[in-house]
Amino acid sequence: RDLYLVPIEKGQKVIINNIFFEFAKYELLPESFSELNRLVKLLEQNPNMKIRIEGHTDSVGNNSFNLRLSKQRAESVFNYLTLNGIDNKRIKIKGYGSSRPLTSNNSEEDMAKNRRVEFHILEE
Repeated sequence: RDLYLVPIEKGQKVIINNIFFEFAKYELLPESFSELNRLVKLLEQNPNMKIRIEGHTDSVGNNSFNLRLSKQRAESVFNYLTLNGIDNKRIKIKGYGSSRPLTSNNSEEDMAKNRRVEFHILEE
């Protein structure tokens, strides 16, 4: 597979792949750590970068539950980053619940795409 690198710049949003949570929970599963370690390394290599971690859910469940769950998942990523040496002043968090889907929620595959964590570069 070819890997295409995108320049890091203010305003860019990046989906953090391979972040795993149990259904309706916000604790990170160990399978997530290698991808999160890559984000730690990126932040270490770019000490002026500030980001916002954004949590998203599928449409299963009510809106208030999904909003709370998406914020808790973003907080879990925030906690991982800060426990691994990233200054908490460089990271904001936001939960969007199911309000910003990437695709429809008509199949399990599509719902899985909507259950994601992204980071948005606020400053380079």
